[in-house]
Amino acid sequence: MRLSSLVGAALLCSALIGGTALANKKLIGVWQADRLEHQGQARKVPPGMKMTATFKKKGGFVAEMTRGDQTKREQGSWTARGKTLTTVIKGKTEVVTFEPSGKELKLIKPAGTLIMKRVK
Repeated sequence: MRLSSLVGAALLCSALIGGTALANKKLIGVWQADRLEHQGQARKVPPGMKMTATFKKKGGFVAEMTRGDQTKREQGSWTARGKTLTTVIKGKTEVVTFEPSGKELKLIKPAGTLIMKRVK
């Protein structure tokens, strides 16, 4: 999977709109991308790259991707209903399936699954 796919996945996880209280409670906090799974293969986030998503209580988010000395920051909103997470970044809406489990969050799309670890 290309770097652009990782970037897209990171931005996707960052841009979400309100939902059920249980889903919100499990998502709220800071998550850092750990690995990407595609067709049975897992790939760690490349060295020198860091991707984080912060989900806020009232549906706001902040996503950051750092590569070397360059950081890209995006803000948006999120909603969660059941296992469906809807994200909005700069007017672009995407829908993924999500599976929170303790300190791990899976964001699942047909192109692959982004696994994030809770940092706060």
